[in-house]
Amino acid sequence: MRKASIERNLTEGNVVKLLIQFALPFMLSNLIQSLYNVADMLIVGNYSGTAAISGVNIGGQVTFILTNIIVGLTVGGTVIIGQYL
Repeated sequence: MRKASIERNLTEGNVVKLLIQFALPFMLSNLIQSLYNVADMLIVGNYSGTAAISGVNIGGQVTFILTNIIVGLTVGGTVIIGQYL
């Protein structure tokens, strides 16, 4: 069996459209993570005090920072691997 090959030249066409296509999944994942943190704060806020809300907020920010570091390393690793292929 022969595999179908799809080739796409990313250096041609509308640059803004291509950037949006690449950035949209990352933007959506950040939006979902933010909504998750808001839901956590609402639930904890109904049953606990300000210290618990502060803890949830700090935990959400740590998660956000770690996620962005991992995404950055993944993107950088992809570029390095792509150069050697």
